[in-house]
Amino acid sequence: MNDEVRPPLTPGSIGTGGTQEWVISAIQEHEGSLLRYANHFVHDLETARDVVQDTFLQLCRNPNEELRPRLAQWLFTVCRNRAIDICRKERVLEDISFKKETIQLDADIKTSLVKLGSEKKALQVEKEKLAEIEEMIEKCTIKVPEGVSGQVVYAKESSRGGNDWILEEGTTVRENQVLVRLPNPEKMEVKTLINEQSITQI
Repeated sequence: MNDEVRPPLTPGSIGTGGTQEWVISAIQEHEGSLLRYANHFVHDLETARDVVQDTFLQLCRNPNEELRPRLAQWLFTVCRNRAIDICRKERVLEDISFKKETIQLDADIKTSLVKLGSEKKALQVEKEKLAEIEEMIEKCTIKVPEGVSGQVVYAKESSRGGNDWILEEGTTVRENQVLVRLPNPEKMEVKTLINEQSITQI
């Protein structure tokens, strides 16, 4: 929980003379119970050790003789306050992280919904295109009327330039253009040019 690295307690950091002996004695007497007490708050052994070390470091900075009669009470009070302070900071960090993750997730959801809406519209456009293509294919299917038989004749047109229009694959056609004809043999007429000299032979 607590990533801060602290130097271990050494005789130099504790003090000298009687102060050193007094603090060492306090460590030997109360360290174990303080460790269990701190762990009750932080639920992490390494963090509990840091809390206890902070408690004894504070004792080293304030080696007041007036503390001796109430040393245990003072140590446990400092230990509790330090543990609560760490828990509060951890809770604040967790709340901040939770809020940040929540905001990010909300943004991701909104982005996904926008993307989903766009993809739905694109899908609808593709469906409409597919329906149009299927309709075109259906209309391109030429069916012989019922009861009609005979030969299918491709329609033939001549352009103004004299070029014949031929129905074949890839040819451009216009709307309502006649593509094929189904001639009725019973109603067929023959048009031909006859020389005047040959009319009497008909």
